[in-house]
Amino acid sequence: MKEDPPVRCDLQVFKNNSDHRTIGLSKETCLFLRRGQEFTINLTFQDQTLRQEDLTKFTLITTTGPNPSKLNRTKNSFKITSLGDKTTWSARVVDCVQGIWTVSITSPADAIIGYYSVLIKISSGVVQDLGEFMMLFNPWCKDDQVYLYNEAERQEFVLSEDSIIYLGTESSPQPHPWHFGQFEEFIPDVCLKFLDTSPRYQEDPENNYVKRNDPVYIAQEIGNIIGRWDERDRVTFMCENRRLSYTLVSSVPILRLWFRDEPPPAYGHHWVFAALFCTVLRCLGIPTRLVTNYNSAYDTDRTLQKDIYYDKNGARIHRSRSDSVWHFHVWNECWMERRDLRKEYNGWQVLDASAQLKYSGQLYCSGPAPVRAIKEGHVDLKYDTTLIFSKVYSDKVVLVRDSLGHFRKAYSKIRHVGDGISTKSVGSDVQDDITLHYKYPKGSKEEHEAVERAKQLMLQDPQVTDDHLNILSPILVSITSQNEQVYGEDITLSVTVSNVSEEEKDLELVLGAQSVQDYAITRTQFWSEKFHFHLSRGEERSASGRMNYTAYKRELLDNNLLRITALVKEPRHDNGCYVVADQDLTICKPCLVIKMPKIAVQFQPITAMVSLSNPLRETLEECVIRTSGKGLLHGEKIYRCKNVSPGDNLLYPLTFIPTQVGEQRLYVQLHTDKLGVINGFQGLEVLSCDVQQCKFTHFNAN
Repeated sequence: MKEDPPVRCDLQVFKNNSDHRTIGLSKETCLFLRRGQEFTINLTFQDQTLRQEDLTKFTLITTTGPNPSKLNRTKNSFKITSLGDKTTWSARVVDCVQGIWTVSITSPADAIIGYYSVLIKISSGVVQDLGEFMMLFNPWCKDDQVYLYNEAERQEFVLSEDSIIYLGTESSPQPHPWHFGQFEEFIPDVCLKFLDTSPRYQEDPENNYVKRNDPVYIAQEIGNIIGRWDERDRVTFMCENRRLSYTLVSSVPILRLWFRDEPPPAYGHHWVFAALFCTVLRCLGIPTRLVTNYNSAYDTDRTLQKDIYYDKNGARIHRSRSDSVWHFHVWNECWMERRDLRKEYNGWQVLDASAQLKYSGQLYCSGPAPVRAIKEGHVDLKYDTTLIFSKVYSDKVVLVRDSLGHFRKAYSKIRHVGDGISTKSVGSDVQDDITLHYKYPKGSKEEHEAVERAKQLMLQDPQVTDDHLNILSPILVSITSQNEQVYGEDITLSVTVSNVSEEEKDLELVLGAQSVQDYAITRTQFWSEKFHFHLSRGEERSASGRMNYTAYKRELLDNNLLRITALVKEPRHDNGCYVVADQDLTICKPCLVIKMPKIAVQFQPITAMVSLSNPLRETLEECVIRTSGKGLLHGEKIYRCKNVSPGDNLLYPLTFIPTQVGEQRLYVQLHTDKLGVINGFQGLEVLSCDVQQCKFTHFNAN
């Protein structure tokens, strides 16, 4: 028969997890703590002799990591006293009621992140295991490196499980809903698996484990695993059941596949990488958000210049993958104190785990790079500030292939790199423009100084300029069509051409369209129209092209994006000028409308009505609704709907029973054969049964 241990310990899981804001992670017996903050345990001594002893004769011990030792702070011994110490591991007596001692334990604000065992050594020398807990970063603790002073931002960037990722273009941003799910009970173990599978940790576990108190190290290691995608060791995070990235709305199923060592079946885009990264870092307690950089330059190899190539018909062509400028690129920002740099570089740091290249030696992750350093052009600061700077500050040089096959520089009206940088606002789904966090106002003295400083630090000659780009073009071209078009309708494109030279011009205008992949690689030009006209000095002419729905419906990709290019040239002159203008058109699909009450009651059924109007002159077939929502449904539910005739409406009721109290979000996707995937979401507040009953009782009393 097994003897009772000399000491019984109650870790007070519910109370401590509530105090440490980790109640969402809590299993019935699992304790999650934030460093630098007190937690309490109750001790009951079975032996009468032990009950009468002074608690100062007892020692508490915490251990973590491989081969715990006092030398590297992975083993900590401390007496139970009447006073605590906030700078190190300490314990103090709080109370004693009916033989139950309440002891408060404090961890240092720089404690290592991970699982700990807590033990007690009694006066006889016997050491007993009291239990286990997991230590997290603490943005509520002023001495923690990730301390964030604003409570609304802590709620948003640490505790919020739902967000918006902004896709599309700077002129037509497309909000994409996302559930991070950082409080799913298996996610803490996912976080530690990331760290344990890191190549640096595998090579030297003991020396790398002690670095887990540093958010810079933690973020780099996790980003490294997410970003590794070389041909021999492709560790990518993919879509469940080969579903496309645009159908994904949650990190949870992807991370669950990886945690189970199940092979991921299909590739995920850069915003999926960023969302997974955000899930893991928020779970660990590092304030994190997603940032979208529109017109983001691919690695420029420290040149701050991107050559853009077109053929003689105005179609965008690619000489290599690296010559692209992505219409948007999503990365992460993490809030932390940079103790390895000067104080002005504390705050938001850029981390990019989308695995374009291998950075920082062996890391497949760029950053953390201080946003402030990027704005000031201090590209010599670690980590990978040069790379991030080039994504938001690069010049475009446009080259057009002439009739002889040679590329010639062209005048261009092309969008600037990094002109729109945004994130989700705190406390709402509104887009927040943070471009001025990264760049001074365009054309300002401060912006010029930052760019010149960056060029000097990159060992470039800041005085070298491209004279061709500074010469005014004799021809002006602009596309005046709307940036958004309705799916199913024909598209009218308008172009204005002006002759601002001192001589007459015979000109040819080629107007063309291409679909664009998400890494800005364009497909073959599928539509074009040509116009010829003679312009006198100072004359302006307009031309209109019409693209039928049947022309673009088979070419349109999942991003619903078309690249429109207008090329003007002088066909009768071998040395005539070339002028290029371009525009991204977003083909807008109909909205998925979700109508339901804003307030629901826990464990009481609620119905949401999903509707969509068919804008096409064709019947929508293979209509399937997928719906999910933490605290609202268990897993994902799938419903098959009837066909929707042209001009008709789809109406489908969804009934579910909320199980969790608080702000929740219902996610709905409609899949059809002709419209592809349409995402929708709706938030609601779920009240507890007790709160509802109190309101009802108060109403009757009045």
